[in-house]
Amino acid sequence: MTAAYLNNPTLLGQRAKVRATGEQVPQALSNWRPSISLSGSISQSMTTNTARTFGGPNQIRTPRGADLNISQPIYRGGRTFAATREAENTVQAERARLKETEQDVLLAMTSAYLNVFRDEAVLKLNINNEQVLKRQLEATRDRFEVGEITRTDVHQAEARLAGANTDRIDSEGKLEASRAAHRNVVAQPAPRNLKAPAVPAGEPETQAEANKATVLGNPAVLSVEFERKALLDNVDEVCGELRPSVSFNFNLSRD
Repeated sequence: MTAAYLNNPTLLGQRAKVRATGEQVPQALSNWRPSISLSGSISQSMTTNTARTFGGPNQIRTPRGADLNISQPIYRGGRTFAATREAENTVQAERARLKETEQDVLLAMTSAYLNVFRDEAVLKLNINNEQVLKRQLEATRDRFEVGEITRTDVHQAEARLAGANTDRIDSEGKLEASRAAHRNVVAQPAPRNLKAPAVPAGEPETQAEANKATVLGNPAVLSVEFERKALLDNVDEVCGELRPSVSFNFNLSRD
């Protein structure tokens, strides 16, 4: 489970999505901070006087200028508050979806683990059964040689051995498929000779307790609730565009 938690690509992608969504909070808070812009310009011009009378000297000019602007928002109609709440609720929704993904991945990992454990046990059983039927076939042939049984009994023993051989080959294929599924989830090959895990404790004893735990702690329910709050905050942010906005502006220029 630790390997699946650390290496599963679906979980890694969901964690990266949570980090990307978390950047919406500082973006919303940036509306409280001032914005500063600085611009400048420079050019050069040359004037040549070719007149013979009343002609002044030639002129070379280099005009230049600079402009500094500082704007500090003071009130934006409540849009900054709404945008901040929306970003925070969106982050909480993504975190809940991350927990939901963790549950899905760990459940898939547990199923893959137990499938490998089951198929290993079935393969061992079929191998043992095949060996037993081989010995029985040898004994049946020996009894046929001494005349105790008929050839039909020999054919029946051979058919049972062929069926056991088929079961062994089929169980080998299922085990390889289970190992491939385990590697797909955990990103590591399944070790040999797995052990059965212990039964987890602390599970709800009644359906009412299970329903209560689902409503209060299920990440799918929590993510939808945070999404609902984020959408309501988005409505408040849009309504804030109808309200006036106040800001302090400072401009300094020189030409």
